Amino acid sequence: MSTISSYALVIFGASGDLTRRKLLPALFNLDCAGKLPKAFRVIGVARTAMDSATWQRQAAEAIADLGDDAQRAAFSKRLVYMPADYSSVADCNRLYDLLYNCDDCFESQGKVLFHLAVPATVSEAIVHALGKSRFAPQGRMVGNHAILVEKPFGTDLDSAVAMRKLLMDTFEEEEIYRIDHYLAKDTVRNLVVFRFCNAMFEPLWNRNYIENVQITVHEKLGIEERGEYYDQSGVLRDMIQNHVLQVLALIAMEPPIAADAESIRDKKNEVFRSLRPLFPGDWVLGQYDGYRQADGVNPDSTTPTYAALRVHVDNWRWFGVPFYLRSGKALTDKLTEVVIVFRTIPLCVLDDPNSCASVQRNVLRLRLQPQEGIHLSFNVQKPGIANEGIDTARLHFNYDEVGQITHESYARVVLDAMLGKPGLFWRSDSIETAWEFIAPALADEKNAPPEGYPNYQPGSNGPASAAKLPQQAGHNWYS
Repeated sequence: MSTISSYALVIFGASGDLTRRKLLPALFNLDCAGKLPKAFRVIGVARTAMDSATWQRQAAEAIADLGDDAQRAAFSKRLVYMPADYSSVADCNRLYDLLYNCDDCFESQGKVLFHLAVPATVSEAIVHALGKSRFAPQGRMVGNHAILVEKPFGTDLDSAVAMRKLLMDTFEEEEIYRIDHYLAKDTVRNLVVFRFCNAMFEPLWNRNYIENVQITVHEKLGIEERGEYYDQSGVLRDMIQNHVLQVLALIAMEPPIAADAESIRDKKNEVFRSLRPLFPGDWVLGQYDGYRQADGVNPDSTTPTYAALRVHVDNWRWFGVPFYLRSGKALTDKLTEVVIVFRTIPLCVLDDPNSCASVQRNVLRLRLQPQEGIHLSFNVQKPGIANEGIDTARLHFNYDEVGQITHESYARVVLDAMLGKPGLFWRSDSIETAWEFIAPALADEKNAPPEGYPNYQPGSNGPASAAKLPQQAGHNWYS
């Protein structure tokens, strides 16, 4: 942040739940850590009629359990509130005047980051208004401006393309930061380090040695209070199309040609472009018993709360290796992990048939949450005078042995956007390729007959038919 002497973060949706639960605590933690410039202001914009003092009191409640009194008081002075109609060009012009007439918080070399902490339909109105305001005298942003956009980035390919065109009518691609908070998690960022900072695995990281890859994102809770949102989204849009495919890309990508963020995003996009098209039989959808009774959910809803997919990356490294993806609500346990299943040995050289039968595949587990760590299984001889056979041993690394895991990722997301670091954010070409890939399964959502759901019970491992996806190739789900 040393290169920026002044900064303004404009939060559209300042009175909303996301701002209260995520953004304000994240900004406060950045402030306490000395990551914000001295001349920094947070401009809260929302339709709710209130003044800055009222918003500051609400913010104080949001961070009541953080820091000390002096820190909270200092942070409160950074907050300014402006009520506005999101679609009003006149209100955007008032915002322009507020920013550029605030002598103690903004200077000519300062930067403005617009954070759209609002639903996608509202975001469209805001971008339209900004593009017609004094921020964009020729219809495009002038000066040091950028925009931070919350997912979902559309609901299908057509809407994603429309959103991209809308944003790029006013902003340049490099000024657009599309949030996937999963990418900011310590354990997800470590996937790149694990892949490209450990020489022992790279020679094995291909179809010659890996039999299949399994990516699991299970949640123990149901939809809770998110019924209205979730019934319009479902697991394919909420998890598979974004978070899960991003993890797949980090596992499958080729080494980047340089350490810069764009080189990494290029390689991830190559993975998305290499995905084999989905066909019927490549996925299983499910809905848990009780979902339709939740507030905000259509009583005849066919929105899936569970999805399992068999995916292939058709390139030289991975051709023929299935990637099994699964995610769902109301399952046995909360679990996010990547399982790398290595091929079995080609020939057993032991003289004991029972020992040969005991040899297991080597399995590498990258546990992203909870109990974050890395675990590798391998075969060992049981000790003893007689031939005691073969056993499976495990090497374990637990993240809590080297430091505390940062479970809340919004501070890193906001800071990287402020610093102009694009690595944790989606690029438009990858978004559209991912939507195109998942389209056949999305179409199947509407074909699911209401009488086919529910097809799994809360607290189970999902639909029984999900086990068939790996079994058809002689594989089984791990964990």
